[in-house]
Amino acid sequence: MYGRKQIPCIGISFGVDRIFTILKARHEKEKARVRGSDVYVMAFGGKNGLLAERMGIASMLWDAGISAEFSPKVKPRVQTQFKAAETGGVPVGVIIGEDELKAGKVKVKVMGLPDGHPEKEGRLVEKSELVAECKRLLAEEAQKANGA
Repeated sequence: MYGRKQIPCIGISFGVDRIFTILKARHEKEKARVRGSDVYVMAFGGKNGLLAERMGIASMLWDAGISAEFSPKVKPRVQTQFKAAETGGVPVGVIIGEDELKAGKVKVKVMGLPDGHPEKEGRLVEKSELVAECKRLLAEEAQKANGA
């Protein structure tokens, strides 16, 4: 089996093929697992990282029956927030900034769009229309997932 040399050995078998089969099944199960949230609330800049505002928007979404999350850090980094949303499989992001909030608006973005897509950067909506816009986008994402 190992050529013409005599190779003395002692060993034990754990059933490597069975271990890999189990690991593969677990991996597939985790990929198919339902995501944790539907919306990730992010902030750019602002005093105290707009933590109170992020909490308020998340609360508004929760009251409407939409699962949402945000970074609990006072001043989270932009890249960290986007990475958390992407790795969590969150389909919609709500992005807030001081200027937008002063105007009574927030930016809503479908996560994972390819470069060059017309809505890659998201779009501004009135804060009062946020719940309806999130529900619309989530319904569209659900239709895409069911049609695929």
